[in-house]
Amino acid sequence: MAGTRAGRGGFTLIEMVVLIIIMAIISGVVVPAYARFHARARFIHTVEETAGLFRWARETAIAQGGAVVVRYEPQRGAFAAMAEGPAEEMDLPAALQETEEPLHSGPTTNGFELPEGVRVAGFEPFGQAAPSGERDAALEMRFREDGSADGGTVALESEDGYAALIEVIPTTGRTVVREPEAGP
Repeated sequence: MAGTRAGRGGFTLIEMVVLIIIMAIISGVVVPAYARFHARARFIHTVEETAGLFRWARETAIAQGGAVVVRYEPQRGAFAAMAEGPAEEMDLPAALQETEEPLHSGPTTNGFELPEGVRVAGFEPFGQAAPSGERDAALEMRFREDGSADGGTVALESEDGYAALIEVIPTTGRTVVREPEAGP
């Protein structure tokens, strides 16, 4: 009985080699799949961060009673939003006008830079033509205190081949994320 498996207490060289081969095959499949998953997750996070900035702009415009402008700066690859504050009521006497304190005490600016590997493939505000000869000029979308906006679309692409389309609906200022339509 000394020659049986129960008495040896170890693995043979062939068993170890088979185990290493199985582990190599599994890691050859799992590591690239994880890398694709991680790249997609990073891209989705960027899309949600961009859409969240447009949502923040709409909510801030409503809460503060003034316009908020979201601007894309192609040179920096950055989005920035800035509240312009409530419009002054000139028809009322100074004593009846609202105080200088904003209705909403939150931040009046917000923004971020796109991560490496993600680019804006298109920023098209509705009704705003890009100035001729100024391809890198900053583009902007305005949100108003009634919840409406200029509206438009922002197309994002990653170097890994992922794409998304963010649409701002003009009448409601709502932001919708869509998968881009496939070509013919």
